[in-house]
Formats: sequence, structure tokens, C-alpha cells
Amino acid sequence: MPVQSVFQWKDGRGWLVFAGSADSDIRGMALNRGAADGGVACVAISKALNSADYLLDDLEDLGAPSGYIVDLNSEDDALISAKLGEAGIIVITSDQSPNQVRSALVGTALDAVAAAYANGAIILCEGSAAAVFGEWLWDRDKGLIPAFAWLRQTFIVFGDDAHDAGEFARDALREYPAAIVLALANHAAIALGGDGQIEPWGNQRVTIGLGSAYQGGT
Repeated sequence: MPVQSVFQWKDGRGWLVFAGSADSDIRGMALNRGAADGGVACVAISKALNSADYLLDDLEDLGAPSGYIVDLNSEDDALISAKLGEAGIIVITSDQSPNQVRSALVGTALDAVAAAYANGAIILCEGSAAAVFGEWLWDRDKGLIPAFAWLRQTFIVFGDDAHDAGEFARDALREYPAAIVLALANHAAIALGGDGQIEPWGNQRVTIGLGSAYQGGT
């Protein structure tokens, strides 16, 4: 587990990239950082039927090698596991709520993403797909609920929510003194490497709030 900073994240040989929104520049950086082997898996959790096609088209325009769509709704578990497990880059994007994304990924898909990450894949999660990888997620309807905890002790808020989440952040840090709030504005991302690297990507509008357990926390 990398421990060079307040962030502690899931062990793996790959990179975790959390973005506040879909952004072609950030996608391009992920492609440039990706390994030469393995395809680019596109996962879109969306109300729009052609959202995965748009994602794949954008990645191909950016020069992605051998991109393909992974349909979590229509493909069986074995195919989902194979397609995600062999990927060198996985891009997960969504216009659904974090809780809906959590429900779509939990189980076979999440296990396969974890296997790819362990083997060195870059996992790029955009918008609400980023929020589910914190310790907890903020759902507008249900409040605070458990998330996947790939980024330990952290709430991830994103996009417009990142701008409007001040009250939520204060309440969360009061309730969990050892918590961290990671706010990712639209077109901003944070990239976490397997050797402890931490890099801001995109427009770099990344805000970190610390609970009272941290010296100088907010």
C-alpha cells in the first residue's frame, strides 16, 4: 500500500486515475501512460444507448490501440471477466448516480477490474464512476453509503458536486475525523501510481480536505 502521503490506495502494478468528468485530454494522458500490451476496454454506465460508442470513438481518435466495448448489461460474467481482465487500460464513465454505478460494477466486473489493475492496467474512472472507489460515497438520495474503498478513508466528490459539496465535506469530516475529502472539478484528475506516485492531471483543480485527526486538518 503506498503511504508517501495522506492517501492510501489499493495495491497494484497499474495506475488509478480519478477524474471529475469525461475529458479527452485526461484520456489522452492515460493512453500515453498505458502499457504497450493489452487493449483499451470501454465501460459506459449510462442512460444513453450509444454512450459506449462515443467513448470508443473518442479513444480511437486519440490513438487508442484495439479498443472495445464491455457491455455490463448484455454480456455474461465469463465474457465480462475476460474482456476486462486482459485490458491494458480500462475507462469507466457514467452519467448515472454513484449508487447506480456501484450496483453496476459490484461483483464480476469489479473483480475483473481489480485483476487488470493488479497486472499493471491503468484504470480511468470518470465522474460518478470515480466516486465509487473511495471509502464512502455521497448519494444525493441516500446520503453516505459504503463504497469500494480502493482509496482508503476518502470521500470522492466530482464535477459540479465538487463545487457544491462544501457543507457535505464539513459534515463528513466532523463525523469521520480520520477522513479525507477529495474534490475533483470538471476536467481535473488525480493519478495514483503503484510506486506511490501522485500526479494532478487536466486543469489540476483538485481540492483536498482533511479531518481533525490530521495535523492542520480542516
